[in-house]
Amino acid sequence: MDSQQLDDKYYSCIRYKFVELKGDREIFRKRNDLNTWDDMIFFDNSTLAEKRRLSSEGDICTPNHVHAKAIRKPLLELTIKGQRVRLEPLLALIKSLAASENVDSKTMAAMALKFVSSSSGDYSTSSFCLEIVSKGTFQGNIKTHISIAKSTFLLGQLEIGKRKYIELRRLCKSDNVLFPKYELISQYRADITLEKEFIFIRNVSDAPMGVGISYISIIKQTISRLLESLPTDSEFEFPLTFSATDGLDGSGSHQVYNQIQESPDIGSKNFILFAFKPLAIHDSANKLIWENERPNSQFQIRPVTLLAAKENSENVRHLMDTYINPYVADMEENGILLSQGLVRIKLLRTMFDGKMAGILSGAGGAHCQLCTATFKQLHDVELIRDGFPINRSITSAKELFQSVNEVEFLSLSSNDRLGLTHQPISDIDIICSSPLHSYLCIFRWFMTLVYHLQSGARKWSPSSLGIKNSMKFVSGLLMEKTGMKIDQPSSDGGTTSTGNVARNCFLDKNQFLYWVCSLIPTEYHENIKVIHTNLSVCLRIYNCDREINTERLDILCKDTYEYIVIRFPWANISPTLHKLLAHSSELIRTCNNSHGLKVFSEEAVEVSNKLVRRYREHLARKMSFSLNTRDIFIRLMCNSDPVLNMYRKFTKACKKTHSSEPSDQEILFSQLTC
Repeated sequence: MDSQQLDDKYYSCIRYKFVELKGDREIFRKRNDLNTWDDMIFFDNSTLAEKRRLSSEGDICTPNHVHAKAIRKPLLELTIKGQRVRLEPLLALIKSLAASENVDSKTMAAMALKFVSSSSGDYSTSSFCLEIVSKGTFQGNIKTHISIAKSTFLLGQLEIGKRKYIELRRLCKSDNVLFPKYELISQYRADITLEKEFIFIRNVSDAPMGVGISYISIIKQTISRLLESLPTDSEFEFPLTFSATDGLDGSGSHQVYNQIQESPDIGSKNFILFAFKPLAIHDSANKLIWENERPNSQFQIRPVTLLAAKENSENVRHLMDTYINPYVADMEENGILLSQGLVRIKLLRTMFDGKMAGILSGAGGAHCQLCTATFKQLHDVELIRDGFPINRSITSAKELFQSVNEVEFLSLSSNDRLGLTHQPISDIDIICSSPLHSYLCIFRWFMTLVYHLQSGARKWSPSSLGIKNSMKFVSGLLMEKTGMKIDQPSSDGGTTSTGNVARNCFLDKNQFLYWVCSLIPTEYHENIKVIHTNLSVCLRIYNCDREINTERLDILCKDTYEYIVIRFPWANISPTLHKLLAHSSELIRTCNNSHGLKVFSEEAVEVSNKLVRRYREHLARKMSFSLNTRDIFIRLMCNSDPVLNMYRKFTKACKKTHSSEPSDQEILFSQLTC
């Protein structure tokens, strides 16, 4: 067999036995003394052993001039010429696409870079990269100057510090993209965050426990920045009316560092964040000038105070009485005077959960934060039909508390003192809506009802051994059939029943309701289906921002409430379930002009707690407690600055496609919305 025949046999064997194997671990190139073939076959790691085995058995021949090429070097380790050769297929594809679209290759490459960057969901950064590439790299010697505001936004968006920014500035300078010096950004950031006006938040013992800013100063700064972000041709007349909602929430399990402490009391693993979010600005003719299109975004939360303390009545009272309530009273009475004119302030207090609502209102022992109904009255069918009016207010609670001394007040029964446990802390009425937590709390009640039906228990005892065993059985089966982790221990010490899980279950994802019905007796199937559908629709109405037909909603809520009490008289009505079915229609009608309560959600402040945790661990100095909290506060301020948010591009959620036959939930939901 001559050399040519040997080569042909080797090549045909390679094609036959290995051409369908994929991978790029080893590359074998067939060549002879006269020419080089361009056919290249890619192998994975297992191919080499297979090749050697076949060679030893005589199935293929390996001539001396056939060599196994070593693993390729990484692209970044090659020379410029080597990188260009390696990228030739990509460059050819870009040129081909550019020719087909009748654009130049540079524009096509910039568009590709944009969508590669946006694959991670960071659309603002991808658009910024597109601008850098299109204006800087691809326009020869034309220099592109990046403004200080845009650079400050990029610094916060990428979550980088001084050293990484200086490196970024140096690299981009070679491509004619000029970023400002870090010192200029630092000065600009100090101006927009009012860093010189920061104050130390002190605890009851007068020891520094956090950082904050005057409530009036941050409101004034926010209004000024909002007006600055408006189009230049905007016309409006003073006085303006600024609407906002505020609230506070605590978070725990934070890291404790061995740092310089300004106070021996510092070392708490808990933080309390008080913040507000702007909703709208109207002029003197009640014309809408600006409206918050994404009120539940983490980038809309403006921090006021950040306190390292546990979430209890003592710490919250000291915080509110010292740093919040006096400023709120002054702003509501006198407004805020800008250089252009007067701005009236309208504040609502809505961003908190059930625990904080009890602390602020003083009604920690009440069954409902909105009405004075007792536990027995929550299950009275006649009262359900008549309705439960919202009759609890901060003013009436303070009058009741001040009518007797503290000793006599605490000696009264819970019903006589209307569930009050201490004097109310808030000076303005709180709107205890908690749209975010309503999903989670009502889902827990629904699953507890399922556990009772599955175990055969007809007495409400969620902590009993039989109910716990039923919970393990039901959650295990639902995990197997639907893939949803419900009421299982999580790595952070809680459970897997999160808000997203609750939403998916109420939307009947993965046939959740079908598998739930398969676990309970047949006579309860219809009852569970009705309750599941009605609660799902009520929760969606409660958490939306559409205009609502409150009369129809009131009928649906009362019918569902009565249905539960009559069909399951042994089931306890939870405070959250009572609030949804008894008060949602009145809250929507009176508090938000017959629109859903999405704008009042506490979701934004809950997400901000995660930001505080991440900034504290990774993006703040740890030499001392004051520097650590100061860095956290500055980042929160920059994240929510109205002018910097102009560079942030949000994407609209894709509309969900539905089948040709809408579900019962969709039909009922459409009947209640306008």
